[in-house]
Amino acid sequence: MFMPQPYRLFLLPVILLLINVGDVRAELALPSIFSDHMVLQRDHTVPVWGTATPGAEVSVAFWGQCRTTQVDQDGQWRIELEPMDVSAESREMRITSSRDDEVLIRDVLVGEVWLCSGQSNMHYSLKALSTQHGAATPIADEIPKAEYPLIRQMHVYSTLAPDEPQSDVGGKWQVCSPDTVSGFSGTAYFFARELYRELEMPIGIIRCSWSGSPIQAWTRREILMENPVERAYTAAKDEAELDFDLAAAEREIEQWKAEHPGKTPPKRITRLALSPSETAHYPQTLYNGMLSPVMTYAIRGVIWYQGEANGIADQSRSYHWTFSRMIEDWRKQWGQGDFPFYFVQLANFRAPSERPLDLDHWANLRESQLKTLSVSQTGMAIAIDIGEAEDVHPRNKIEVGRRLARLALASDYGREIVSSGPLYSAAEFEGSKAVIRFDHVAEGLMVGHKEDLWSPVEAVDSPLTYFQICGADRKWKWAQARIVDSDRVEVWNDAIAEPVAVRYAWASNPEGCNLYNSAGLPASPFRTDSW
Repeated sequence: MFMPQPYRLFLLPVILLLINVGDVRAELALPSIFSDHMVLQRDHTVPVWGTATPGAEVSVAFWGQCRTTQVDQDGQWRIELEPMDVSAESREMRITSSRDDEVLIRDVLVGEVWLCSGQSNMHYSLKALSTQHGAATPIADEIPKAEYPLIRQMHVYSTLAPDEPQSDVGGKWQVCSPDTVSGFSGTAYFFARELYRELEMPIGIIRCSWSGSPIQAWTRREILMENPVERAYTAAKDEAELDFDLAAAEREIEQWKAEHPGKTPPKRITRLALSPSETAHYPQTLYNGMLSPVMTYAIRGVIWYQGEANGIADQSRSYHWTFSRMIEDWRKQWGQGDFPFYFVQLANFRAPSERPLDLDHWANLRESQLKTLSVSQTGMAIAIDIGEAEDVHPRNKIEVGRRLARLALASDYGREIVSSGPLYSAAEFEGSKAVIRFDHVAEGLMVGHKEDLWSPVEAVDSPLTYFQICGADRKWKWAQARIVDSDRVEVWNDAIAEPVAVRYAWASNPEGCNLYNSAGLPASPFRTDSW
């Protein structure tokens, strides 16, 4: 049949469109967390998800299970495998679609999986921790001994996404060996190693961290907007984003280069060319870019080392609210119940204090972390005795990992071990003295001493240090203190007839604070007042 040229030109695109609609295909794909060498969580429903052609059927086969589902109209699919026992046997997971696509994931184990998140003290690798000021540290000796093929790390690549949650992120699983462990998170590795030595089963660690990141970057904007301090933080970042002038920043960089010919600009200069949303300080950008893509992967729990970036005037006291809400929201979004969440209290840092302090933002932030223990299924590894005055990155991550592992071993794996250092419980003021009671004392309180950063704690016959006391005038003075019972310390100053408040280790660096329990775990800094 003859058809005029104009009609033929009109119908051709329509015909081609109809042909293409009937032949739309999408390659079967999974997020990068599902890849060779992965560890699946034992005794837990295991979600597996990805993308494929809408309407196709996708099947997941693993260790005798085979589950099938249909891809939805958006190209998304999700399957849940039934809980599995622990297995150190290398197995394959086969994912197939009815469109003849197939993905094969090799060397899959089943064991314990922990998300490991935070800022630089979680991010620092064993390689970075193996030297300090040009000299080798004891961690350098640990690298050649790291022959643990049942420990695997998933390294989530650094990714910013200020606006929308991402469905995938770059990353890969690696088997632990002397050749690969240098790139593992130091904190996460030593935590995993302690678990492996005790449990003797596969351990997977998901390294999801970014150096220098504040807690706001790991928290959804909707949560931040519930709090006035965080609303102000978010508004300030948004305003700075709108006001950002790239041309002015580039002029400033060029001016620096002109004033320093032949020199490489430091990061503080090159970062001028980044807008606020192109940094890890922007609200929710790491939640969207790094956490969302791995969220709902079956895990046992979370370990967290962060807080340094929030130890400033307007955030140190509000940190408790934000941290608590972040934990609760992560659990809600993950959909796996109240999984355990263990964190590291900030270590000692900066020059030691020579006088009793009233105001110290790092002390405030440690108190905010201590208060977060009110959230269910949380635990705190106290690090007040293993920090370094001149380095915000304590090198002894062996002990940090050990203390985090004790929390998990005691609470999640039924081991009868002491999991925490002494925590302030109550205070009584009688005449010229205060009596402070503690929980988590093991077989009793003790005065402890570490010869250096790496040495174990030893009980010594020495005075307690870094207690301070005040009367109604709120003028703080150094106090004398002594252990008077297995769980009590008596505190006083002869110049104060009627004390009303006591503080312990209340400083950025209370170097030499020495109250421990019999397990060699240090007491947390605290205060009895709420001024």
